[in-house]
Amino acid sequence: AVIGMQEVCWEQMVYLQEHLTGYAGLGVGRDDGVEAGEVMAIFYDEAVLEATVWGTFWLSETPGEVSRGWDAACHRTATWAIFRNRLSGQTWAMINTHLDHKGPEARREGMRLIANRVEALKAQGLPVVITADFNATTDEEIFAPLYAAADDARKVAKESDDSDTFNGWGKSYSQIDHIFCSGYEVERFAVLTDDYGVPYISDHYPVVAELR
Repeated sequence: AVIGMQEVCWEQMVYLQEHLTGYAGLGVGRDDGVEAGEVMAIFYDEAVLEATVWGTFWLSETPGEVSRGWDAACHRTATWAIFRNRLSGQTWAMINTHLDHKGPEARREGMRLIANRVEALKAQGLPVVITADFNATTDEEIFAPLYAAADDARKVAKESDDSDTFNGWGKSYSQIDHIFCSGYEVERFAVLTDDYGVPYISDHYPVVAELR
């Protein structure tokens, strides 16, 4: 019922708002907090979910304002939301982010910010889902704070998938897109490598998790 997207340009955000029937989108441009630069977008099924509060923070020393952190090549952000299930009344939280592709310090410190936010949401009694292009494999030491706060859906799923998530348009392969969660049982994790009419719909494959 929820999709976390990275690298969404504003014109794509508008297009998706108009054409992804039944879904509403959250997110702002990373370069100005409005429309400039890529959006860490969250789209959700409005018939099932209500976004009671949401926001964006920057992966930097000053997360509350438009800023570039540490040795990052780009502005990096995380979009977060607290959802209420209209059918069950349950509330839960989601964070969607994209760590820097160049700066190792930016990835390490950005991960700490994400993990701290997860802990803060858990302290409110909320289950939490984290979706991201982490630009890192989960055996790297930068994941330690996140492993302390949440589970790697790929590793704990009852039915899982060991496929690579980055395809580089067929030129390079690695596992850098991940879903983490806290407060859930993971029924299934999968990497969607199907041909949807073209060999690659992106230089990354979508990943999906079914959570209970």
